[in-house]
Amino acid sequence: MAGNLIPSEGHMRDIGSVGSVAVDQYRSIGPEPQPIRSGGGTPIVTRIVAAFRRYKWLIGVVVILGSAASVTATRFIPPKYNATATVYVETSDSRGGPIRSDELLKSNSWIALLRSFAVVDPVVRGNRLFLHTPPADSALFTDFDLADRFGTGSFKLTVDPAGTHYSLESRRGIAAESGQAGDSIGRKFGFRWLPPRAALGAGRTVSFDVASPRDASVDLLGRLRANMPDDKGNFLGLVLAGDDPEQVAKELNGLVEQFVKVAADLKKSRLTELRLDLEGQLAKADSSVRTSEGGLESFRVQTITEPREDVVIAPGLAQTQVTVMGNYLGLRQSLDNIRADRRAIEEVLHESGAQGVVSIDAFHTINAVRNAPELVSILGEVAKAEAELRALRNRYTDDYKGVKDLVAALTAMKSATVPQAANRLVTRLKVQEANIEGQISSQGREMRQIPIRSLTESRLRRDADAAVGLYRNLQGRHEEAKLAELSATPDIRILDRAAVPTKPESDTAPRIIFIGVAASIGLALALALLLDRLDRRFRYPEQASDDLGLTILGVVPVIRRQRQGLMSPGDTAQIVEAFRAIRLNLAHSFGPDEPIILTVSSPSPGDGKSLLSSNLALSFADTGYKTLLIDGDTRRGEMHRTFGLQRQPGLIDYLMGKTSIASVIVPTQHARLSLVSAGERNSHAPEMLGSVRMKELITLARANYQVVIIDSPPFGAGVDPFVLGTMTGNVVVVLRAGETDRRLAEAKLQMLDRLPTRVLGAVLNHIDVEGGTYKYYAYEYYGSEDSGAEEAPAPPAEIAELPRGR
Repeated sequence: MAGNLIPSEGHMRDIGSVGSVAVDQYRSIGPEPQPIRSGGGTPIVTRIVAAFRRYKWLIGVVVILGSAASVTATRFIPPKYNATATVYVETSDSRGGPIRSDELLKSNSWIALLRSFAVVDPVVRGNRLFLHTPPADSALFTDFDLADRFGTGSFKLTVDPAGTHYSLESRRGIAAESGQAGDSIGRKFGFRWLPPRAALGAGRTVSFDVASPRDASVDLLGRLRANMPDDKGNFLGLVLAGDDPEQVAKELNGLVEQFVKVAADLKKSRLTELRLDLEGQLAKADSSVRTSEGGLESFRVQTITEPREDVVIAPGLAQTQVTVMGNYLGLRQSLDNIRADRRAIEEVLHESGAQGVVSIDAFHTINAVRNAPELVSILGEVAKAEAELRALRNRYTDDYKGVKDLVAALTAMKSATVPQAANRLVTRLKVQEANIEGQISSQGREMRQIPIRSLTESRLRRDADAAVGLYRNLQGRHEEAKLAELSATPDIRILDRAAVPTKPESDTAPRIIFIGVAASIGLALALALLLDRLDRRFRYPEQASDDLGLTILGVVPVIRRQRQGLMSPGDTAQIVEAFRAIRLNLAHSFGPDEPIILTVSSPSPGDGKSLLSSNLALSFADTGYKTLLIDGDTRRGEMHRTFGLQRQPGLIDYLMGKTSIASVIVPTQHARLSLVSAGERNSHAPEMLGSVRMKELITLARANYQVVIIDSPPFGAGVDPFVLGTMTGNVVVVLRAGETDRRLAEAKLQMLDRLPTRVLGAVLNHIDVEGGTYKYYAYEYYGSEDSGAEEAPAPPAEIAELPRGR
């Protein structure tokens, strides 16, 4: 496979150019290993950049698809048009001139009235906003309407080729109604639709949708914006959004016209209720006048034959008599009137105590009430509120907020405000009674001679005069109410009608494209990061050091080829320095006099263990170490081909007792490097790897060689690498970037933890040092300054590719 390559002898001589003197100097320090440090892990920014580079094609595809989708979406999203209109609202501050009624609503309530269904529903039905048809078929639905009970959904009308019959069915294909062309269509669903036969045509299919008018009203309200600058403002601005400029202007004009009509109807109904209420009060006042005048007339008729009390006296006494008599009569009449009024008020309050509210009409017949401005004003407000309540109840139910608020206000006035004012008036009357009684007591001697019937006649006359005054007052208010009703005008009127907009309010296409591109970029980047997090393959150094707990012994860069299969000087230098670093770290993992013996394996096939084993053996041999390389991969070992040797006799032949140790240890063309090939293929080879003869081979190699490297099968192949690891006591793990499964590696390393084996560390293979993630592992080429020297290690003269899976 690509990357599982071994350079030829000439290349490895450059790898082994570091002299044995330098190695001996490092060995003198001690047996502690000197691993390459990862610098605390891959920086988060570097890791993100690496993920983006790795998934750049996926990011590009997602961005292209998202951008194309956003461009396509703009074709299905029409531009929005806004129609505007202005309504003038007349407030109490702007009133004057002739007799007019008070304003219907406060400024902040006009918007609530505008958004009520009493205004919106007629517009929806008038414009058939509940009906959705293709523009080409709109003329067929000019007389379409709904009955009181109707069905909603999607429908399809089909006319036969002869144009004589039709069928109406739902979009699901369920037949609903059929009949002759020219008849009423959709009666079963509550449709009032009688299109002309000629308009239906022949062989025609029409699809349309019918929604609830109330749902259409809600949709229309969602597109409507109303704004009044302040609570006391006189101008109500309206904006309606829509797709069709002509239709949106028509809908807004219909709304403002219906708005004015509903406001006018509400005001007229309120004035009518006020007039009717005043008519009832006027009838009661007329009855009171007739009663009081009849009592006075009856009293005069009864006393007409009795002698009068007019006495001829001296001229000097006439003025005195008139003054004393007048004072006495005035005081007596005042006392009687005040006492009668007080008792009447107390009686009204007593009767209303059981009911919880005061009877307002009973106060109008009491003289003292008419002379109390505070109570008269409160009673007037109550009458006005009752008239408004009746007007609102003619238009709305008791659940309407305006009705509830007015009922609450009336209850508060009748149960609290009016009784409180009446009690204050009673208190004042009692004070007046006490004062007048004192005056009458002082003048009692002089007044005993004055006949009672004179006082009675005077009192009856005053009652009649008061009743006439109240009647005239109510009669004047009634005439004002009639005049206001006849000349009633709505408190609002259209100032600016909606015109057909010529330019869209906002073209959403650029914004949608920008959002689509930005969202696709964000989605692509997030998807790349998510895939990076979910990736089970080994990619970053900290996954080996932190997650797997391995020391990083070195890094093998990606082997890149140029033309004619050669590598660039820079790539050659990186590979040379990579194996030098690995060799140096392994040398310091053992004691100064201890032979270097280890097993090289990897979690899965294709991770590059054979590449590392062969090149490490060459590197140690060229440095001066007497090295033995054993191909322990008895299943698929091909190390003999790498060095141009024979497969047999080999390791398995020796373990089976077919040959001796000396015959299986074969020198290679590289000085100080010998090879033990895999040998004969045998199904019992894994069992033989742990035999006594294998131990004898390891013992002999340990005694006669400075470096012994065993290339074992991958961990996932079976027990072979674990057996060989226990034989050597040391294991080096090869992890291939983008290939090694981290979960598999972790599971196999846990098995090694239970064996008498030391894991020396990990070698990271196939690392892209130009990709950014492993930048701190990159080797900069440092050439010779001698005039005759080569500027870089010579590229390998021959590259032999190992079989797949090594």
